[in-house]
Amino acid sequence: MDNKTENKGKYGWLKATGIVVLSVVAFAFAGGIGKLIGKMAVEEVGVGYNEGKKTAAISLGIKKAVEAIRDQAPIQIDEITTLRDAMAFENKILYMMELNYNILPEEIPEFKSELEISNRKNVCADQDTRKLIDVGGVMSWRYLTNNGETFTVTVSTCEN
Repeated sequence: MDNKTENKGKYGWLKATGIVVLSVVAFAFAGGIGKLIGKMAVEEVGVGYNEGKKTAAISLGIKKAVEAIRDQAPIQIDEITTLRDAMAFENKILYMMELNYNILPEEIPEFKSELEISNRKNVCADQDTRKLIDVGGVMSWRYLTNNGETFTVTVSTCEN
């Protein structure tokens, strides 16, 4: 078995391959939505704030981002990670990720927790994606591994 699919133990492959960086790459695609949604929603939050208009602005921005991602997908992020697709659900963007790696079922909860921390840190550190979260947007990543395991990581707040 090669290094890409061999189980290297507890998160060794995570650190070795730099998979956490995939968050940053995925956010680069989301940067456009952050700018668009941030501008549209912030304009609505002033005098005459209208929750319906804010929700519509978020939804429109996410739909546009998904269209842009789908035009480019699949996108090879790194040696073992591919962004296969993206979907829009009102205030949520869902990235469909494929990992060319085997993760044991018992490793998923802790691995998922590590990715939640990393993704939140990266989303909230980026001005554009933080705007999306601050106005009620949600970013999720659904991962599918070589051995058929799936799990989802979601960022819906920048508070710990």
